[in-house]
Amino acid sequence: MELREHQKLAINMARQSIKAGKKRPILACPTSFGKTVTAGAMLKTCQDRGRRGWFFADRIQLVEQAIDKFTQMGLDFGVHQSNHELTRPHAPIQIASIQTIAASAGKHGRNLPIFDMAIVDECHQKYDIISKIIETYNNLPIIGLTATPYSKGLGKMYNDLIVPITPRELLDKGWLTPVRYFGGEHVDLSKVRSVNPNTYSAQDLESATDKDADRLAGCIIRNWMEYGENSQTIAFSPTQNLSKALVERFNNNGISAEHIDCNFSQEQRQELYEAHDAGEFRVLSCSRLLNTGYDAPSVRCIVDCFPVKSVSTYVQRVGRLQRIHRPLDAAYKKYLDLKARKAVE
Repeated sequence: MELREHQKLAINMARQSIKAGKKRPILACPTSFGKTVTAGAMLKTCQDRGRRGWFFADRIQLVEQAIDKFTQMGLDFGVHQSNHELTRPHAPIQIASIQTIAASAGKHGRNLPIFDMAIVDECHQKYDIISKIIETYNNLPIIGLTATPYSKGLGKMYNDLIVPITPRELLDKGWLTPVRYFGGEHVDLSKVRSVNPNTYSAQDLESATDKDADRLAGCIIRNWMEYGENSQTIAFSPTQNLSKALVERFNNNGISAEHIDCNFSQEQRQELYEAHDAGEFRVLSCSRLLNTGYDAPSVRCIVDCFPVKSVSTYVQRVGRLQRIHRPLDAAYKKYLDLKARKAVE
């Protein structure tokens, strides 16, 4: 698999950071950067040198994406996840579920994985077991990957921030698609309390949303029918009740939609992911399940009626929309045309 120039640059910058003694760099990789492929290339080098590398992911969907990419890249890997069919503990590269690692290590952090290099996907999500691994292996390279390196306390775990390319540069190079925004009616936030500077009270938000679900759902359907261009869509709602109400409204208006949540089995989720990406239905609706880790380039529209104060959460959501879909999608063609006209003017 041929690496893109910004992926090669990222690997070189990480290598230089580690050589300079910064064993804990974060690679800030915007949406559509190709961070799993970049991780695979670094781990392939580790493998070729006869060393052992681990890739830590915090959700099953990210584990499955890594399996797909690493297989394409020819890595010799096993999967460290409960009862996984690809369990191969002696393979030089291991794709690991963070939850499984935490369970294996136990309360006192024993039985930590042994490696020469590790990569932590979505490193803005902080876990005690990752902190323990970083603290224990303080002289081994452990590289964080994230599009949103904004979480409080990351600087205590990692010691360098590498930005090989910005979202604007990715857009100009054709690796991101531009976004148009349309606003509509929204939930009344005047009586919704904040738990902290980044989070609304879930109870208040749920109460305000469910009370106004009919009005909100009706507005969303009208806006989607006017502006959605019949596109593959992901919808985010503050509550599962609103998500289900949206799905009912979409279907009643002849727009095929499905709800998904954390109570679905992994097999059920995978079936819905694949059916949605294949265009078998238009709208995949959830509360927060698809915030990160859902890689579906066919998605061209997001319905976001889940108010958030967190920059990380917002950027992660919008990122579900910005991946290009070859052949070159219509939105990016429009962006190039507009840019060309402005250059002439």
